[in-house]
Amino acid sequence: PKEVKAGLCPDPSLSNDPNYVPYGEPIDHAWKPPGKLTASASRIVMKILYGARQGRYDLLNVIGKLACRTSKWTEDDDKDLYRCVCYINSTLDYKLVGWVGNDVLEVTARLFTDADFAGEKSTSKSTSGVFLRLKGPITDFPIMGSATRQTCASHSTPEAETIAAELGLRKEGIPFLDLLEVIFRCHRPDNPVVPMTLCEDNSACLRMIQMGRFPTMKHVQRTQRCNVHWLSHCFQDKELPLALEQTESDKQSADIFTKAFANKDKWSQVRALVNIFLPSV
Repeated sequence: PKEVKAGLCPDPSLSNDPNYVPYGEPIDHAWKPPGKLTASASRIVMKILYGARQGRYDLLNVIGKLACRTSKWTEDDDKDLYRCVCYINSTLDYKLVGWVGNDVLEVTARLFTDADFAGEKSTSKSTSGVFLRLKGPITDFPIMGSATRQTCASHSTPEAETIAAELGLRKEGIPFLDLLEVIFRCHRPDNPVVPMTLCEDNSACLRMIQMGRFPTMKHVQRTQRCNVHWLSHCFQDKELPLALEQTESDKQSADIFTKAFANKDKWSQVRALVNIFLPSV
């Protein structure tokens, strides 16, 4: 296989030469041969993705990245998929666990959002992680988890975190509040509203949401202005039972959806934060 040279083709007549990158096309890595699983990769990945969405949130990040590779599958993707299947085979006994021990008056909703910064090396795009749970003194019930690649590249971690917060609150948080209001009206008709707390570990992102301004990031006026203003309006609206809370990074439940972990102890810790346990634990 021939490697792609860095730079654009100096002569249009050479545009058919595989050694050069055509005009207007981004420079890519060296060409890699297709993997042995190219024909069946989509079927395998989609089956794992279905199970991950239902009850194995620790698989969402890696299988989501592999799902984006099915149209350009290589030998490296074969190895990544094999390692993922080996992990599944070694953790078959792990389950998504939830427990409820409180009255409905003592339960609140907690929405965790997080983002890595330019984690996708080929595009410099970030990944949004969202985790929603019902929480009480002796209640911890997971509702949903997701890992979604952002559609734009961010210039900083606070910008990526803002995109993740807006995605989580708009697509999961507020619709879930409407559902809870319908359900809890049967148990407490006088006050069916359930408060929700957005848990964020980035202080700069929290300040942007609270103030509705971004004085140190002037480019946001042209990029994420709508996201910041919408979030700010939601938390200033007294009719919405929303609150902001800065959580510690070690207790950020959405962290597992945004990045890979090389340390075994750290991986066990973040996996427990999304209620993936052995039944005996």
